[in-house]
Amino acid sequence: SRMALDDLAIPTISMSVESTLSKLCCICTEIRSSLGARTIRGALLTRHCAQNGLIPLV
Repeated sequence: SRMALDDLAIPTISMSVESTLSKLCCICTEIRSSLGARTIRGALLTRHCAQNGLIPLV
C-alpha cells in the first residue's frame, strides 16, 4: 500500500504515447536496462518539469 501511495503522489502528465515511447527509448538503453519502473517514471517527470520551467536547471 505504501508503494501505491508513492505512485499516486506523482502527478499525471498527459503526453502522446508516441512522444512518451520516444523519451523512454532515450532513457532505457541497453546500458541502463536495470532501471526500475519508478526510476524511469521519475526521470520522465523530472525532464518534463525542467522543460516546462517547473524546476530550475542547474
